[in-house]
Amino acid sequence: MNSEKWVHDNERLHSVAAYNELKSGKPKLFSGYPFYSIQYSESEVARRDISRKFDNETSKENLSKVKSIWSYFYRKDPQESTNPDGIIEQWEFESTAHASKAFNEIKAIGMFVFFNTQPYYFQNGNYVFIFHTRAMAFSFEQKSIFEKLESISTAHNTTQKKNRAR
Repeated sequence: MNSEKWVHDNERLHSVAAYNELKSGKPKLFSGYPFYSIQYSESEVARRDISRKFDNETSKENLSKVKSIWSYFYRKDPQESTNPDGIIEQWEFESTAHASKAFNEIKAIGMFVFFNTQPYYFQNGNYVFIFHTRAMAFSFEQKSIFEKLESISTAHNTTQKKNRAR
């Protein structure tokens, strides 16, 4: 992300009128980068009134089985007049099967949850990644970050499978 000029900025996080789910907790550093733990009930997916978008209660149950959600806030550097920023969420599930079910639910409701933006998602093993932002204008700028992380994760996952098969 740094090579693409995207950086973390806790001060900016607390100054924008969005991403409230991150503002209540203290960040935990992973390799020097601040990540925020979010409870499912505090996530945008759970907080938005999306019950009418689900076909049944099983759909809600699939998403609520998340083991952990870690979020990372980033912004464009240097700051511009529009100050693009966004969030990457990593949802961890018990198994790949649970993650697949949740991924399909998120794909089905994502445009309702993250309305007025273009969210991106992918699944890697028992993890689901969600990229979202607070404005449509920022969504397209984050696409390159999404594609790089998806590519790296997929390559890493392929390498792990090959290593296990040896």
